[in-house]
Formats: sequence, structure tokens, C-alpha cells
Amino acid sequence: MVAAGLIAIIIYMLVGTDKKKYIKQDSELLVIFSFLGMALGARIMAILVNLPAMIADFQILIERPLAYLSHYILEAGFVFYGGLYGCLITILIFCRVKRMSFSLLCGPLIP
Repeated sequence: MVAAGLIAIIIYMLVGTDKKKYIKQDSELLVIFSFLGMALGARIMAILVNLPAMIADFQILIERPLAYLSHYILEAGFVFYGGLYGCLITILIFCRVKRMSFSLLCGPLIP
């Protein structure tokens, strides 16, 4: 499902940027960075959700650190809201660095 959404976004940005004020290279970079921000944000939120269990099992960290990290970090999964926040923060940072307007960039994406 994520792959289908990513492909749809890439096609929309590549086709829709001909008529807009965007540069295609910036659109491609934005898609890549927002996807990375989404993945990172979702993973961080999953770790924060599991934080009480991680603290409760802190003794396992001392005894078997690889098993602890494997269970709580690598197998933690993803949280949707973390991905949403990570994506929005990444887009805001991208707009700030490229000196683009956030509302001008996201305007065509909202029907």
C-alpha cells in the first residue's frame, strides 16, 4: 500500500510539475526526503510507544543487549502518526532550506 502511494505521488509530481512553478528535481528530492522522514518518524514513534515496556525490561538490556535491541528496536514496527509527523516536519525543513512556500508547495496536493 505504501509502495502504491509512493508511486502515485511520484507520477503526480512529475506530471503536475510541468504546469506548476516547481522544478522537477526539487519535487523528486521532496518525495525522497519526505519518505525518509516518514519512515524515521514512524520508527521513533514506535519506540516511544514501547518505552514503558522497554523500561520495565531494562534488566534484559544488561544481561542480553542484542536480544533486547532486536526485540524493542528492530521489531518495534511503525506508528502511523509518527510517520505523518515525520513527513510534515521533513517537508517543512525542505521548504525552509529551499526557501519555498509551504502553502504554495502543498496547495496542488490538496483537492
